[in-house]
Amino acid sequence: MKRITIQAELDPAKCVGCSTCIHVCPVSAMRFNPERPLERTKTPPCADRCPAGNDVEGFIKLMTQERIDDAFLLLRKTNPFPAITGRVCFFPCEEGCNRGSFDEALSIHDLERAAAEYAAKIPSPVAPPRREKIAVIGSGPSGLSCAYYLLSSGCRVTIFESQPLLGGWLRYGIPEYRLPKKVLDREIAELSRMGLETRTRVTIGKEVSFQELEAFDAIFIGSGRHYHSKLEIPGEESADITTGGRFLTQFYSGGSTALGKKVAVIGGGNSAFDAARVAMRLGSEIVLAYRRSRKEMPAFSKEVAEMEEEGGKILFLASPVRFILENGRLKALELNRMELEEPGADGRRKAVAVPGATFTIPIDSAIVAIGEEPDLSFLPDGIQAEKGTISIDPFGRTNRKKVFAGGDATATMGSVARAIGAGRAAAAAIDSYLQGKPLVAADHPEIADFPRMNTDFFDIQKGFPPDRISSAKAVVGFDEVHQGYSLQMARSEAERCFGCASLPFYKKEDCRGCGNCEQRCPTLAIQMKPLPEPFVVKVEPSQSDPKLIQELCTRAHLNPKSIVCFCTTTRAEEIAAALLQGAKTPEEISLKTGARTGCSVLCIQPIFRLLESARVPFIQSAVSHVWYKTIPNIWEIPQALKDRHDRSGFRFAEDTDFYKKLTKS
Repeated sequence: MKRITIQAELDPAKCVGCSTCIHVCPVSAMRFNPERPLERTKTPPCADRCPAGNDVEGFIKLMTQERIDDAFLLLRKTNPFPAITGRVCFFPCEEGCNRGSFDEALSIHDLERAAAEYAAKIPSPVAPPRREKIAVIGSGPSGLSCAYYLLSSGCRVTIFESQPLLGGWLRYGIPEYRLPKKVLDREIAELSRMGLETRTRVTIGKEVSFQELEAFDAIFIGSGRHYHSKLEIPGEESADITTGGRFLTQFYSGGSTALGKKVAVIGGGNSAFDAARVAMRLGSEIVLAYRRSRKEMPAFSKEVAEMEEEGGKILFLASPVRFILENGRLKALELNRMELEEPGADGRRKAVAVPGATFTIPIDSAIVAIGEEPDLSFLPDGIQAEKGTISIDPFGRTNRKKVFAGGDATATMGSVARAIGAGRAAAAAIDSYLQGKPLVAADHPEIADFPRMNTDFFDIQKGFPPDRISSAKAVVGFDEVHQGYSLQMARSEAERCFGCASLPFYKKEDCRGCGNCEQRCPTLAIQMKPLPEPFVVKVEPSQSDPKLIQELCTRAHLNPKSIVCFCTTTRAEEIAAALLQGAKTPEEISLKTGARTGCSVLCIQPIFRLLESARVPFIQSAVSHVWYKTIPNIWEIPQALKDRHDRSGFRFAEDTDFYKKLTKS
């Protein structure tokens, strides 16, 4: 029996979602909240790092419940193309994942891909048609994203694209082995279903002037980057030398991509590695030259490692000096050894040539992939640009009324996910502009970082790497290298999520005032507060068969009158009566009797013994009482008890006659 005079009060402003209270609550009054999205007072670091603005923790928690459709729909609120970003995003969310400071970060991009792959093909909602018409220049990730959200709002959208097919860099720059064209086509088909109008093979400034677009109610510029930077060294004019962007675009447009046997690729970004790995699949031997070290290389580390596994070679600290031609044909590349100085104001170490340290390598083709610049020649006078990119505010607005921009045509370039986020932000700004509504900056709650997370209740569990084809098989074709997760693997990986910044679901009426949560909350987010009207919880042993109570206690080697919980003076006979009245877990025993089963081994040992004596087919909770394995106690738990009550749970097959007798009663 216990008179409940206090109960827990949770301060959401202090909670970081570490789940300590959930693990130590003996009655499961604090529980995982299964619903998503949640209102949060803190930001999970994964979500803070996501360029697209995804609710990362939210969709992952839905996947742990096998609510794949809901996970996909939650992703689509901020990213219409998770099947694409799950394959090509550089996943900064994983760099922020708190689990990475514990054992290994979650493979969030693979989970995102799985959500898109296994969800039902749910049509995107479209609001009732509106009269407003919007022109979108370019069909890369920012243009497609902007078009998607404007179509969702009911606007009429027309995309102008210079290439024959939509997709921009997604189609003409990212290799098939990373992003299969059937995946891209499927995503674009959804926009067509939503009512997208397209005008392909149209270059703004040629077939259509920018002034003609002024007839639209708003204009979004997502034209990307098409000017390829040059090395500006002797011999670069050779027909045997191309740029990374031109090479990839020609290849995926079906044009000529004739390369020699020995090819040098110049650059250290993702485009350089994409070009190199495509060239390898076409039969060329590749040497990639980069003027800094591996540490400074901007390409994804995974792409670097995979190219090397496929047989490509990398020359670090090597910068081209000149291309050596013979009768107009490329024969060799002269390079200079480089060394790095101390980091400059931008944080990067400047590469300087080592005097007299030149060397040559024989090549017959070269691909220069050192960066691209936007072609803004189609813009009318008056639209502000700086350093070759369109100037925009945080909402994607240019200095010209009804003209918006995003993606690689602006200074916010950098990745597919960032371009998708920029397109969505611009779509929201366009919608607000059309309706005459003010724009409101998004709120950014503080981050629930790792130092404030309590990891005592989590076991070390490395991630589950998805399947991939071998390097030997990959390099001879364009099959997708990374095969992604099975549905079961995706759930197993999702279950590793800490759930950072997720407030618990608190069923206050179940709280028995034990104070476990208050005593163990690392952020002081919980306080015990007096109740205006105390109440009593108890189990009357007199309402159960005294012989069965005695038999249960005898089998547990306990006197019925012995105190099991010293905090509440709950006796063994009350626990036995609770079992006979239907309790099957320590949590249910606590709820019925008020026994504080989560504070010491003195309590939990006799309760487990009574559960055993009752032959209750009890499977231990996935969250509660696991903490006995990891939190030090002043009493040592017998190893036999630890072994019996490990996370796998326990059942006992002996003495089935007694169990049958008990269940019949």
